[in-house]
Amino acid sequence: MTTKHVISAIAAYLFWGLALYAQQGQIFVDQNNQTTVEDGSNLSPYTSINGALEQAVWGDTIKVAQGLYAENVLIQSKQVFLLGSFAGGTIDNYANGLGGDFLTRDYQSYSTHIQGQNTDPVIELRYETSGTIIDGFTITGGHRGILFDSDYTWPPVEQVLISNNIIENNGWEELNDEIGGGLLVRGDRISIKGNIIRQNKAGRGGALCAAGDSIVIQHNTIEGNIANSDHGGALYLFGKVILTDNLISNNRVGELVGYGWGGGAIFMESGTGFSVSERNIYCYNYAPTYGGGVFVDEAATVYMSHDLVYANSNSDSYYGGAGVAIDESGNNEPSYLFMNHCTVAFNHSEYGNPGNGVLADVNAMAEITNSIFYGNGGDFHTNSGSAITISFSLCEDEVNGEGVIHDDPFFADASQGDFHLRSKEGRYTPNGWVKDEVHSPAIDTGDPNSDYYLGTFRKGLNI
Repeated sequence: MTTKHVISAIAAYLFWGLALYAQQGQIFVDQNNQTTVEDGSNLSPYTSINGALEQAVWGDTIKVAQGLYAENVLIQSKQVFLLGSFAGGTIDNYANGLGGDFLTRDYQSYSTHIQGQNTDPVIELRYETSGTIIDGFTITGGHRGILFDSDYTWPPVEQVLISNNIIENNGWEELNDEIGGGLLVRGDRISIKGNIIRQNKAGRGGALCAAGDSIVIQHNTIEGNIANSDHGGALYLFGKVILTDNLISNNRVGELVGYGWGGGAIFMESGTGFSVSERNIYCYNYAPTYGGGVFVDEAATVYMSHDLVYANSNSDSYYGGAGVAIDESGNNEPSYLFMNHCTVAFNHSEYGNPGNGVLADVNAMAEITNSIFYGNGGDFHTNSGSAITISFSLCEDEVNGEGVIHDDPFFADASQGDFHLRSKEGRYTPNGWVKDEVHSPAIDTGDPNSDYYLGTFRKGLNI
């Protein structure tokens, strides 16, 4: 089964909630209502989100106007659609009986900011809250940004959509192994989509810890997060996770311990299933030990496709693995990486160790095809009981494999993050179609049996 088929099979649920905001009642919230009357109507909205939640029934939509709401929000025992970024009204509007505007909505123009106290999550879901939507907020200042976890609530929460939020400056400074500074979510069929998740801290998983079945993390910008302990600078992922179309940059792990793995993302324990990483950019992430960009660990199986992994780093005097690394489980169960149509370039080990494209540490297996490795100061390295097989790819290491070539790929402008291939036949740029004076040797030299894809390693001999 291809990753395309996998994603299609499980992603249909993503949009179950996008058209059902108004299925039940609507309750309005606006801090600018300074009258003494609060009934949740357009004319007399509640002034706090928790006030609206207390009155809400299953399936209600709560629309929150722009402004700063200093509260830790608790959603419990009901499904709600919690929506921010509405224009709302002015103090004078409400004083004069004119009400607020809860039809006009704009994420950029109307910021709805929930400022939590650091002792608790800014937003927490408890008990029977499956199907809840949280969309259009700036979420800051909590011990976590958003929390729902089967360790805290039962039955597990399912089918939650977290979308179009800015989740920043949550977490804690002290050293511990607590997880998920921006978000800690455990449950099935969870979608985290279109958010900016930045500058959060945790022991592990500075940006996000997610665990469950069919979790989709899509179209997010995840940057500047820190894990003070040793796993997952940004993402700490368990189970069957689909990670697509994200920018994962400038995250760090091991900040207070001086060692650690998985600066960008760490995939753990996929059980009998597997996780997918597709069309993501992992760049400028750091792990002291290895896995600066991506780490596959604890018997996980991961399919990476059309990912760009560049300018990640590590500083261990023994290991490489600045780009991607793989390792076994604590019970000596192997981990597996399948990489197709990826570009892994200019990842850097401070001590000049090899394997900064892919490092297979112990009892780890990687199968690579239709991919480019360049400028890594040593593309591949294997340790005890591990193996890397490569075919129809371009790399600098002198490895054997069908269709492997060794040459300059002629990136369009790697210094500016443009890793398209230069072509005499022409390539598309934001400024239009251009033809280059040089032609990348990686064009049309992929696996001839691969599906056609416009981009890195186009159809081999027609990739």
